[in-house]
Amino acid sequence: MKFSNVLIALRDHWGITVLTALGTVLIFTNLGRDYLWEDEGDTAALAVNILKFGVPKAWDGSAFLDSDHGARLNKDLVMVTHPWVQYYVAAASFLVFGQNTFAARFPFAVAGWMSIPLVYFFLWRFTRSRLIGFSAAALLTFSVQFLFHVRQCRYCALNLALICWLFWAFFKMKSARDCALFVIPAVLLFHSHPYGLAPVVALGGLSLVYAPLKTQRRWIWFAGPAIALLTLP
Repeated sequence: MKFSNVLIALRDHWGITVLTALGTVLIFTNLGRDYLWEDEGDTAALAVNILKFGVPKAWDGSAFLDSDHGARLNKDLVMVTHPWVQYYVAAASFLVFGQNTFAARFPFAVAGWMSIPLVYFFLWRFTRSRLIGFSAAALLTFSVQFLFHVRQCRYCALNLALICWLFWAFFKMKSARDCALFVIPAVLLFHSHPYGLAPVVALGGLSLVYAPLKTQRRWIWFAGPAIALLTLP
C-alpha cells in the first residue's frame, strides 16, 4: 500500500485510530504489575510445563497442580478437560519474553486490543456507517468488563478476537477460500473454550432460516462437516 493511501485511510478513519491508541494505553499500561490470580496462575503453570514436556502436564517433577480432585487429568497427569489453545499461546509468549507476569498476559492483551479495530471495520463494511462502527468500538474500549478480561492470562480475549474474525468471515463467505477462512476461527474458538461453538451454531442456524443469507447457506453445508471433523475428536 502506498504511503499516500495510508494517510487517506487514517484521515477517513481517524476515529478508530484514536480509539485504538487509547485502547493501547488502557490495556497495556502496568500489564505485568499485579500477581496472577488463581485461574491465570493455572494457565501460566500449565504453559510452563508445555515448555518442558510439550503438553500441559500437571506434574513437573517437583510440584503438582490440581483442581477438581484430579478429574481434569488423564492417567499421565495431562490436562484433558479444557482445550489447549490458551496454554500454547502463553507458552509461546514465555518462550519469547521469559517466564514473567507480563509475558503471561501479553498475547491475550494483544488479542483483546485487536478486537477494537476488528469490531469497527466489521461493522463499517457491513453497514457502511463509520458512526455505527465507531460507536461499537467506543463502547468496547470504555467497557470495564472488557478491559478487565483482556488483561488476563485466560482464553477470554482470544474468544473475543476469534468471534470478530468468525462474523467477518461468515458474511463474506462466497467461495471455497472464504469457507476455509470461516472454518479456521470456528475451530480455534472450540479449542479455546468449548462454548466458543455457540456463535458458530447460531450463525449456521441463521443461514438456514434467513433468506438473505442463501449464499452463506450453501457454504455452511461444507463448513459444518469440516468443523465437526476438527472438533469432535
